Amino acid sequence: MVARRGELEIADVASRAQLSVGLSYHYFGSRGGLIAAVVEDFYDRYDAEVMDINPLPGGRWRERERKRVEMAVDFHYREPLAPIILARLGGEPEVAAVEARRLSRVVDIGTRNVALGQAEGEIPSNLDPNILVAMMMGGLHAALAQALARDPRPKKSQLAREIWGAIAALARLPLDE
Repeated sequence: MVARRGELEIADVASRAQLSVGLSYHYFGSRGGLIAAVVEDFYDRYDAEVMDINPLPGGRWRERERKRVEMAVDFHYREPLAPIILARLGGEPEVAAVEARRLSRVVDIGTRNVALGQAEGEIPSNLDPNILVAMMMGGLHAALAQALARDPRPKKSQLAREIWGAIAALARLPLDE
């Protein structure tokens, strides 16, 4: 899938796996089902490495989430499927369903996370956590997709700084920290 920049034929996959095409259809239902399974695996790994951990236990919200942005950029830069998934596969209905479900999960987690930042006094309480996280995640996704499509790519540290700057501005964090 990486070598073909997102193109995938179920017969080719079955052949490489030394399985029958019928068995592939039995498990995945369709070409789109197989691609959706690959995308699910990608997001499972992303969640395990970036979303489902506390990157700085005991740290302040600002420090912890800046570190999470750095981890997100690092994950996407070293993951060969990232440019394909972020930029090329969204038109597949099964992939769109996976991404919508995953985004909803991330927004739910992020909403609780931002509410915690508000309770700790780091983020203004007049901001709607749900809307704020949706903007943050949309911006993160778009920035990563753009960076991954460029040749040469921006330096990871530069991209992480720019994404963090946008997130900090959205959250109305003080600039002097």
